[in-house]
Amino acid sequence: MIRMFIVALLLLALPLVLKEKAGGLRDLASTRWREGVANEEVLTAMRASGMSVKVGPNGSEGTAQAAGCELLFQPADPRGQNLGYLIELSKEFDRLSFLYEGRLHDEFPYLNALTRHILFILLNAVGIDNDYRPVIGVFEKGACGNLDRLRQI
Repeated sequence: MIRMFIVALLLLALPLVLKEKAGGLRDLASTRWREGVANEEVLTAMRASGMSVKVGPNGSEGTAQAAGCELLFQPADPRGQNLGYLIELSKEFDRLSFLYEGRLHDEFPYLNALTRHILFILLNAVGIDNDYRPVIGVFEKGACGNLDRLRQI
């Protein structure tokens, strides 16, 4: 009788444990995009273009400079939820591009970004460690010819 009671309690507790674990993974993924500017892939791509990059204290924004070119980096939510904010902010700049997987896109890469975001959550849920690939809004002011290499990849 006691054994059945313990098994019943374990079965009742299992969904709560799984929900807690899934919630933690969702929070992990939903906060990782905010720190995207500090992602090593992003920094490597910008430095390879000859930019001197400075990242803010929490990795949520950054700046870069090269001859005649100034850049501002802001993380973009892979679900597109802060896209309106980024578009509004871009009015103060000459151009808005999105850096994703080492390449600059003129439009937000919805399908790829959302697919990788969900894949990150699922793989972590089953214990497979993988890299998070952020989308970064790149605001350009001035002639940024250094970035042409990233557009042609």
